[in-house]
Formats: sequence, C-alpha cells, structure tokens
Amino acid sequence: HVPTKHPRLSNPEEPPDTGSKDWIQELLDIFREQDEQVTPTPFTPTTPKPLRTSRQRKGRRRKGKHKNGAVRLVGDEEGRRDRGRVEVYANGEWGTVCDDLWNTKNAIVVCRQLGFRHALKAAKHSEFGEGTSLKIILDDVQCEGTEETLLDCQHAGIGTHNCAHYEDAG
Repeated sequence: HVPTKHPRLSNPEEPPDTGSKDWIQELLDIFREQDEQVTPTPFTPTTPKPLRTSRQRKGRRRKGKHKNGAVRLVGDEEGRRDRGRVEVYANGEWGTVCDDLWNTKNAIVVCRQLGFRHALKAAKHSEFGEGTSLKIILDDVQCEGTEETLLDCQHAGIGTHNCAHYEDAG
C-alpha cells in the first residue's frame, strides 16, 4: 500500500517543543538508572571451546584426509557401493590388495569397516577390474575377522607383494 499523500513531518509554523527532553537523552537516563540497580555477578572463568576454522566442520572430515587403514570399494559397473575392488589407504596413498590368500574373513574386516554387517563373498582375480593406476599396497593378507582394519591383519608388508593387478581382490 502506497499512501497518496506525503505525511507531514513537522509544522513549520509551530515552534518546537522545548519543554520535553530529547528522546535519546531519556533512553540514556533510563539505562543509567538500570545499571545502578544491577548488582554485578561474580566472574567464574570457564575453559573456552577451541575455535573452529572455516575448513573444519563438525562430523565431517576434510577432503583428502584419510587415516591409515581406510578402505573403499571401487569398480562396480552398476555403481553399487556395497561391492567392488578393495582399495586401502596406507602411508598417504590409495592402493589395491592382491588376492593370493584373500578370503571371506578378510572381506568381513573390510565390510565391517564400511558399515556392513556381513560379507557375502570374497571376490578374486580382479572381478571388479584392475586398479592399474594404483600401487599394490597389500599382499598375502590373513585376517581372523575381528581386526579393525586390513593393516591390523597379517600381511607381507605395506608395498611388499609378489602379484599383479590381474589378482586384485574385491
């Protein structure tokens, strides 16, 4: 709604009211009176929360920042995230796992780490493709099934292998 007439701000013929205080001064007086009535509460120091930088977000990890032993499944042609070639993160890089001794107990460790309750199958012979652009990180992995990561299982050593990518595990 737009008014048709401009409101009158003041009447130039009437003299200004000199009997009332300025409204700002009235507010300041009220605040001063309230400040005098308030009793200060004792200061109790608390430990401050550490400030978060703009890049850190609660519950999220920075892109590219992974823990040693992290795993991912890659290479399912239909894009399903519950199956694929096993890739493990170790010493700052992603790599594949050879299947010389790959079995369901090893797959259980990977599945549990990814949030699945069970492993239905331990895929061998690069069923989900060869990870040729990556190094082979683990070989001769032998898990009991209770380990937290594949790095906690017995293996030939990080980067030590006697296999090729046509044997990548899944």
